[in-house]
Amino acid sequence: MLPAWRHTLQADQPVGWSDVVQAAPTRAGGFESTRLTLVREGAPDVFATLWTPLNFRASPTREKLVVLAQQSSSSPLADPDTPPAGIALHLLQQRIAVVEMTPRSPGAPPNQFSNFYTTYNRTQVQERVRDLLRVCTMGRDMRCQVILLGTAAAGLWTLLAAPAADAVIADANTIDVSDDQALLSPDLFFPGIRTIGAFEGAPLLAAPHPLLLHNTGKGFTTEGLRSGYKAAGAAAQLRIESDRLGDDALVKWVSEL
Repeated sequence: MLPAWRHTLQADQPVGWSDVVQAAPTRAGGFESTRLTLVREGAPDVFATLWTPLNFRASPTREKLVVLAQQSSSSPLADPDTPPAGIALHLLQQRIAVVEMTPRSPGAPPNQFSNFYTTYNRTQVQERVRDLLRVCTMGRDMRCQVILLGTAAAGLWTLLAAPAADAVIADANTIDVSDDQALLSPDLFFPGIRTIGAFEGAPLLAAPHPLLLHNTGKGFTTEGLRSGYKAAGAAAQLRIESDRLGDDALVKWVSEL
């Protein structure tokens, strides 16, 4: 299934993917921010901001790094002197580092169903997953414990990128995975989604790593995840909530990893 996952999502081997160009760090709101550009020949650059508590890595333990996947950024990245907000701020206050990825410019979305588009191009979700894999690789190169955290539709992207992380928090966005039309939406569609178990297959490849899945609603099936984690002897590492959890609960879960 691991080769099938890589092939279906058009994800290259996530080792040695990118050179990381770092700007000089600045301080804002009691934290340190560093602009990052992940460069790889033949692939679009990935832009992100690394937020760290002061004296990050002073602890002898393995530091936590949360890769925050959102459809829109909580921080005005054009102004590095402005501290983050929302869940990024809550994590930093617990001395947990955060990478905020700069959302790609939406522009005019291509028609992914015409002119054999998927024969020659990655779909939007394949691009987003590839970006997450690249940032997770960077985090592991930093010798950090990498936690993927996705909100709204980006929560489903983090499920698809789960094998690259040490732990995942995913907002299921109450999607009904039995509804083909829902899976054809531009920010979720890629060929072969059902052949890898829709949004359950990729996180099963990451078992027994901790997984918190919330906001599943009634249409998001979880039987495969439950049985897979149980078979791996890791049922305690899986938490599934039908309602959306607030920032405090998510930060608490990360802090206790």
